[in-house]
Amino acid sequence: MYRMFVYCIYLENYEYYGSTVNIKRRQAIHNNRLKQNEFKTNLYKKARELGIEQLNLVVLHEGEDYKEVENELILSGDTNCLNMHSVKFDRERSLRLHREAQKRYIFKKNSKI
Repeated sequence: MYRMFVYCIYLENYEYYGSTVNIKRRQAIHNNRLKQNEFKTNLYKKARELGIEQLNLVVLHEGEDYKEVENELILSGDTNCLNMHSVKFDRERSLRLHREAQKRYIFKKNSKI
């Protein structure tokens, strides 16, 4: 059985939660994606917006129940959680996030006109 880790990336008042088998490899992947500037997820957009050039992963948990722990952290987070999806599908939260994203898109589109 693999050792699974739940980690957090802190960006000032924002958090991103993830899980992995290999922390060093996952951190390298996150940092390469940040530098490539082609990944447009909330994590990378916020890091670029804040001028952060290096992401650091902080291990929060190790164990077989990693999915439950990661999911709980994401769902219990406030509006400063940068995760776009929870580990387990949460329809109500997913719909709320989708509506918020639509509002931001419409606002952004209308403000350019």
